[in-house]
Amino acid sequence: MNLPEIFLVGSLWFWLLLVAETILVLILLEWDQGMVATLTFLATLLVLQFLGDVNIYGYVVQHPLTVALGAAGYFALGTVWATAKWWFYVREERAGYDQLRSAFLRVHRLEPQSAMPEGLQHQWQQCLAQAKKNGRRLDVRPLAAGHKAGILRWMSYWPWSFSWTMLRDPVRKAFLSIYHNIAEHLQEISDRAFKGVEADLPPEEEIPIANRTDPVLAEFRIDLGLFSPGNTAPQANAPRKPKQG
Repeated sequence: MNLPEIFLVGSLWFWLLLVAETILVLILLEWDQGMVATLTFLATLLVLQFLGDVNIYGYVVQHPLTVALGAAGYFALGTVWATAKWWFYVREERAGYDQLRSAFLRVHRLEPQSAMPEGLQHQWQQCLAQAKKNGRRLDVRPLAAGHKAGILRWMSYWPWSFSWTMLRDPVRKAFLSIYHNIAEHLQEISDRAFKGVEADLPPEEEIPIANRTDPVLAEFRIDLGLFSPGNTAPQANAPRKPKQG
């Protein structure tokens, strides 16, 4: 029994199938469903094999060297893209970390580039925990082993991953990266323009921490009351006292 060849190369149904599979793979990858994406991709190949005029099996048998070279090139490009994607990811996470750290130091009247005082390290850990709890992605010192599934998806589906990354507002990301590099210079311009107004305002040290404002901490939805002197919240890494008796 011969199956009808519906998905002939160049036909309307052929292009509709490719478009539908491309969109479906992108959605599944966005939802971290790599296994399901693989199954749909294999199903598409079977449809083209048995319901179209694409003889995939015959081509593999007749041109094994070409297929092997193509596979090697695919894996090589996938490795390059996964490395680039990981570099962009960790750079973005570090930029978010530095931005929040600078705001935390500013609210304590310290220079943004100064070392974190030992007395504030536990509060800084609480600040990071609160940022993550508020749903703001902040991956500190990301481990490649902890992102194994994602990295493998970037490698396996690099054409889709690359295309989707380029479509997801690359211009905004580029300008955001530029902003992180010039933010300090912009602040210096503002400081020079308003030099001398400190004499018209009460000393900042007299304002309680809970009443101080910072746009970055507000963006991360950080509760400044967490840093108040009267806050008795347990510290995440504080050593436990040994039990007596």
